[in-house]
Amino acid sequence: MSTLVLCVMATVNPALAATSKYTLGYRLEYSDNIRLSETNTESELISIPSIDYDFQHRSASWDGTILAQLQYQDYVDNTFDDRWAGVVDAALLWYLQPQRLTWITTNYFRQVLIASRQAANPANQQLVNTFSTGPDLTLRLSAVDELRTEVRGVDIYEEQTDNDSQRLRGAVRWQHLTSPVTTWSLNYEYEDTDYDSPSNIDFIRHDYFVRYAARGARTFMTADIGGTDIRRLNAPDTNGSLARITLNYRLSRIADLALAAHDLLTEGGYVAATQGDLAELATLAGNFVSPDIYRERLVDLAYTRRGPTNNIAASFYGYDRGYRIDRSQDRRAAGVRFQVDYDPAPIIRLTLSANYRRTRYDSTEREDQDSVVSFLYQHRLGTTLYLNTELRRTERDSTAAGFSYLENRVSLGLSYRR
Repeated sequence: MSTLVLCVMATVNPALAATSKYTLGYRLEYSDNIRLSETNTESELISIPSIDYDFQHRSASWDGTILAQLQYQDYVDNTFDDRWAGVVDAALLWYLQPQRLTWITTNYFRQVLIASRQAANPANQQLVNTFSTGPDLTLRLSAVDELRTEVRGVDIYEEQTDNDSQRLRGAVRWQHLTSPVTTWSLNYEYEDTDYDSPSNIDFIRHDYFVRYAARGARTFMTADIGGTDIRRLNAPDTNGSLARITLNYRLSRIADLALAAHDLLTEGGYVAATQGDLAELATLAGNFVSPDIYRERLVDLAYTRRGPTNNIAASFYGYDRGYRIDRSQDRRAAGVRFQVDYDPAPIIRLTLSANYRRTRYDSTEREDQDSVVSFLYQHRLGTTLYLNTELRRTERDSTAAGFSYLENRVSLGLSYRR
């Protein structure tokens, strides 16, 4: 419902600054192991109509963005119930007083895993919606100092699990400009989380950290150092250090390098409320919504290159997660992602992508090796009509009995773009 409200707000008042485009599609997809089972595999044919929508609006009074990819999956042989799936990102920025008071509303709609150690088949996936709204107030104290306050009301809905929550988030930031390209800031963030289910533990979170930010001709970096204090209702408190760094470096006009690393306390709802993206690597990185607090140490190095006929993206990552309650979820993982796009002709695009991840669960010494390799062929049949064919192979090799599987998929579809 929240996403629909944002869509209406963004479209009822079209302006010269607004642009929109959409894609209507239909494809047939065949899987030779739809349940991702080690034995007793079942094949399935899936009929999938889809719509992609991209809306952008820029003006002095408000900005709006809608990015939607929705599809309806009709399982012909009824191995699973038919369902809606996809992603919707929507944001509305209302400039009540330009450069001083802004009201920000966002909505993120995602599909995520329920149990991260199980196969990522449709029975182990659910829809999660995160709605957030509230004001940002910026006060200019001097030519080099500003004070910023942020308040957000957040509602997180999960389709199947009992982890729905309401959150009140706030932040106070004092920023000092030390040079035209560097800033220091003192930051305090607050979050009060109330779960609908009494089986989950409500908590209040405090983050406090110093941030250094610098921008060069070819670089941009931020570094945070501080701590986190989590006070849980009728449960032991949790606290620890917070360290975070991001670095973006422009290697050339067409190539970039990005580094992200952190060591901090977090939990699934906090990630949803602050980032809005739990579905990244949903089948490979084991992202799932859990009320359990965990410490995560993560490093992610990404490389991108854009050319006239080809694009390359590659990244290497590793993380270590230690949970406070369910220690069976403790894990260490490392992986690589790779994608190359090649246009041999103006009407043809070939895409090869590969993902590999190795995960070790500390409590059971279980080790999983997950890989996904796909090849996509796109052919433009006319000005707005496209033919799409994809081959995809998904495999898990697990030391735990019954958790290995191999799936091959092939799809054929048509799409209309405007």
